[in-house]
Amino acid sequence: MKIFEWIEDIEKVYDDLIEKAKKKATDEIDSLREDQEKIMEDLESKKQHFVNSTLKNLSEDITNGINDFKSNLEKTIGMFENKFQEYEKKEIKTILGKLGFDF
Repeated sequence: MKIFEWIEDIEKVYDDLIEKAKKKATDEIDSLREDQEKIMEDLESKKQHFVNSTLKNLSEDITNGINDFKSNLEKTIGMFENKFQEYEKKEIKTILGKLGFDF
C-alpha cells in the first residue's frame, strides 16, 4: 500500500529534519560558546594586564616614596647631628667655664 510507504517516507523525512535541526542547533550553540569563551579570555587578559600595570605603577610609587623618605630622614638626621655637635661644644665650654677650666 502506497499510503503506508508515503507515511514511512514522511516519517523518515521528519526524522532527518529533526536530526538536521538538532545538529544545526548544537553547532550554533558550540559556535556561540566558543565565541563567548574567546570574549571571556580577552576580557580576562585585559583585566590581568590592567592589574599588572597597576601593581607595577604602585610598586614604583612606593619605591619612590621610600627613597624620598630615606633622603629626607638622612637630611634631618644630618641636621640633628650638626645641631647636637654645635650645642655639645657650647655646653662643654660653658661647663668647663663654670668649673674654672678656661683655657
